[in-house]
Amino acid sequence: MKTNCNVIKDLMPLYTEGMLSPESVALIDEHMKECPSCAEELKEQKDAKERINTKETKYVNDAAPLKRVKKKIGKRTALIIAGSIAGTLVLLAAAFILWPTSIDLGSSDVHTQEDMELAAAAVKADAESMRLYKLISLNYAGDEKSRIELDYINKYLNNGKEPYIDCIAFDSVFIPPLGLGGAWDPHIYYWSWIVVKTQDGQWIVREKGF
Repeated sequence: MKTNCNVIKDLMPLYTEGMLSPESVALIDEHMKECPSCAEELKEQKDAKERINTKETKYVNDAAPLKRVKKKIGKRTALIIAGSIAGTLVLLAAAFILWPTSIDLGSSDVHTQEDMELAAAAVKADAESMRLYKLISLNYAGDEKSRIELDYINKYLNNGKEPYIDCIAFDSVFIPPLGLGGAWDPHIYYWSWIVVKTQDGQWIVREKGF
């Protein structure tokens, strides 16, 4: 029995997509042998599908290089950003390390300039031994404070040893690593440094802290 052409035409889209059962495919193939009109229409549908598939394949192939370029650009941008950040950190670290310490020895009626400089040098050396800390400023705290500190150390902290013969007190500001500062400011420490002169004439840091 000859199958109705309208039924065959309704099945053609499923036929070209390969979505029919073997029985339905055999039915359409048999109809194509007997109906040139349906055969021509099926051919047109197959050709149209082939053109669409060709365009889709070309689009995918054309888009692939663009995706690769975008990926390369993304990697390059990430590298540039990472390099910029690293360079900035290096510059900041260099500035942190190389920034000179501001030293104000003021004036003293009891200490010589040489003693003041030697005592300040002892503080700087001690501060430099505290890795990653940066001494920003060092200021002479005055004759009166220096005298009071010398009396206190010799009386209460020297444990019966030979008394120190002189004392110079400094106030300072320095930056700790990672901004782990003091209680009043998270980025800065404010310390006193007590430098004493031993019996053999050496200046050493005896006390330091808040």
